[in-house]
Amino acid sequence: MWILYSSGTTGLPKGIVHGHGGVVLEQLKSSRLHSGVGPGDRFYWYTSTAWMMWNVVVSALLSGATAVLHDGAPAYPTVDAQFALAARLGVTHLGTSPGYLAACQKAGVRPRDDHDLSALRVLGCTGSPLPAASYLWVYDAVGSDLQLTSASGGTDVATGFIGSSPLLPVTAGELQRPMLGVAVASWDEEGRPVTGELGELVVTEPMPSMPLHFWNDPDGARFRAAYFEPWPGVWRHGDWLEITERGTCVITGRSDSTLNRGGVRMGTADIYAAVESVPAVADCVVLGVELRDGGYWMPLFVQLVPGRS
Repeated sequence: MWILYSSGTTGLPKGIVHGHGGVVLEQLKSSRLHSGVGPGDRFYWYTSTAWMMWNVVVSALLSGATAVLHDGAPAYPTVDAQFALAARLGVTHLGTSPGYLAACQKAGVRPRDDHDLSALRVLGCTGSPLPAASYLWVYDAVGSDLQLTSASGGTDVATGFIGSSPLLPVTAGELQRPMLGVAVASWDEEGRPVTGELGELVVTEPMPSMPLHFWNDPDGARFRAAYFEPWPGVWRHGDWLEITERGTCVITGRSDSTLNRGGVRMGTADIYAAVESVPAVADCVVLGVELRDGGYWMPLFVQLVPGRS
């Protein structure tokens, strides 16, 4: 069995039992067709063995690539440590997080000026929405001819729903396309497909690596409740998704952590994109709290860059 544990963001952590064949097929598809990984490439993604992305790193071996592993902090001894590693080892595919790219941008580093990144072809990013400002920084400060890929998926399927295509242009702040073999749609509250507006990310047809079942869930009740409500037979992932008229995609955050201020719904990512553009802000988190008296409290917690006020 192939069991991945969820982080618990949608309830108690779940032991998700996957099928070997489905996951291997998905990983090979993502590696070869979406990212162009092949023999002779060196694939690095900063991850721990407890995260779904560890499976992606190991699966680079399916494409004949070398998997590069990093034992250490992501921004030590300097914030550009991941780019330094990529230069030293001739990494062709570097994977990281929006938070790391934002930290490099705020520190004023320009990896292309300080490191030999001539081998680097693809810069991947996942874990949270990548703001448009980071796209612009990457193409200016890292490399003008890279394929910058932002992907959205999950431990639940051990792969991505929406990701990259080497055949299509990259648009700042947007994910390029639903991945091959994934019937992604954005639905409104009535279960109708919508374009150009926010809806629930759903998958309307089976895909190879959907989980077989949950560990210790003999009647499948937790499994069905997690993904197949309110629409039986349709996977509801819990993300806000907008599919543009051009077919590109925008993820704005979790639909189960939606902010609803005076009847106006917004994703947490909308707040973060604005606040994290402030140079003095290192990190932030916003909460939407329903009060007992019917009121609503939306506190924003901010961690500042050392020495800033």
